[in-house]
Amino acid sequence: MLDRHNSIILMIESQSRFINGLIKPVLEARKQQKALSLTPKKARVDEYNDEIQKVLLRTNFNDDRCTSWYKTADGKITNNWSGTVIDYQKMLSSVHWSDFDVAGSGAQVLRSQKDAYVGRAVEEPHINPSMVAFVVGATGVLAAAGTFLARGGSRYLKVY
Repeated sequence: MLDRHNSIILMIESQSRFINGLIKPVLEARKQQKALSLTPKKARVDEYNDEIQKVLLRTNFNDDRCTSWYKTADGKITNNWSGTVIDYQKMLSSVHWSDFDVAGSGAQVLRSQKDAYVGRAVEEPHINPSMVAFVVGATGVLAAAGTFLARGGSRYLKVY
């Protein structure tokens, strides 16, 4: 079973970036004295919920012994995310306008736009290849020295 724990702070940051991506074209429409409304498409919301439920069935929340507040009396798991923070940030890093019903006098401008990239905070560590090579090399040297000394090699060393 999968069991994942995430930081809500990083998830809220992703939500804020995504919401700002939605608000930006609405404010732009207002500047032009136009109206714009965005409503998530029901089919997309249902698809998302179905995807989440399939994954949640493989988690510890689905265990019969689980009595988490994320689980209703009839056994439905209600938490909003089943993956990692990184997965969540990647999913919310772009606004897909095709997921929304767009209406109002400013709708035409938005319908012709490509998806809006809102970005994500990169929290995972970056590995520097030269540092990895140094650590691997140093580990090898230390291992060889340890083996040499363990096999009595110290008798060959002279101290001046």
